Amino acid sequence: MKTIKLILVVAILAIAASGYAGVDPGPKYIKISLKGAMENRGLLHAMYHQLNKDFLNVDQPGRVDKQRYYFAEVKYNRCIYMVYGTYNDWMFFFSRELGLLPDMKCSNNSLDEVPYQ
Repeated sequence: MKTIKLILVVAILAIAASGYAGVDPGPKYIKISLKGAMENRGLLHAMYHQLNKDFLNVDQPGRVDKQRYYFAEVKYNRCIYMVYGTYNDWMFFFSRELGLLPDMKCSNNSLDEVPYQ
């Protein structure tokens, strides 16, 4: 009787283990502000390679809402980052050069203030 119980327990454990073996948890989604993303050098580099200004004019070209948040997906380190910021934040991001530090002012004088100081 003990042998049958042991065999049943081992069989149940084997079935459970084989069921979990093929489960892929999928990508991890992380929501982060543009300011927070600019502090991570690797993520900043990935953003420069994966993003362009086109997503800022999705509603109507030439007409943007500077108060609303714009979202962008960036894949970095097996995670998908949902980076968000206002129109002015994104324009500051795209006007910078890759080698500048996050707290340096941009060369474009069209922004009234630097949003990250």
